Amino acid sequence: MTVYQQKEFACERFYSVLLIGYNYLYYKAYLKNTPYLLPTSILEMEGKLNVKQIEKKKGYEIAIAILAWSSILLQFYTSDISVITFLSYFTVLCNLLIALCITFTTLLQSTQVGSFFSKLSVQTSIALYIFIVSLVYNIALRGLVKLNGLAWVLDNMVHVVVPLLYIAFWIAYKPEGILKWKDGLIWTLFPLCYLVYSMIRGDITGWYPYPFLNAIKFGYPRVIFNVSVIIGVFIIAGLILIAFTRREESRHDNNYMSGMQN
Repeated sequence: MTVYQQKEFACERFYSVLLIGYNYLYYKAYLKNTPYLLPTSILEMEGKLNVKQIEKKKGYEIAIAILAWSSILLQFYTSDISVITFLSYFTVLCNLLIALCITFTTLLQSTQVGSFFSKLSVQTSIALYIFIVSLVYNIALRGLVKLNGLAWVLDNMVHVVVPLLYIAFWIAYKPEGILKWKDGLIWTLFPLCYLVYSMIRGDITGWYPYPFLNAIKFGYPRVIFNVSVIIGVFIIAGLILIAFTRREESRHDNNYMSGMQN
């Protein structure tokens, strides 16, 4: 058995153990009604969802958490790069945010970190980040590196499957609240800091996580233009998400008032 086959075999076992472990913790919290492990479907949405809808939401949460965690960990396990280099990919950071968000809001919501990830602004920002990740990859980066087997599967997990699942989950089960227009600008701080960090690190090491940041090859004027375009896309997409949530909240309020009058 080759080293790659051994890693594939270990990955299969890892998927099984992770799936069993996460389901065990989730249903233990649900059945025993443990306060610090109580799922968000009970803590936040009690009285708003029927039993069937709650079970459906739990299924989404488990699926997203399992896929996000396993894809991240298996990508690192099957790669030959350092932790710092691995975490220098924006895709990895965004998928890690999704994994942490779902885990803390389902298993550890009463903690400070769980409360943070339960906020509408935080969950919406993560939806924005992963949307841009998927958009940029599938438009500009797909096919630049030829992948096969497990590497191809994991690559599509973090760039297609997990993004689509989380965005669909956000649309269906996002927390209630009203977003401010200035949130769209605040959300750009994370990708802006990441882009600046990547350029500085690339200038020092000569390695860039994405080709459009390669100042050695394209020069700083071109790279700064690329960064400006990306930040502009973040701002526009963020404002669209804010408009979407505000419209839904307004529609919800109107329906509530109509129900009260009737």
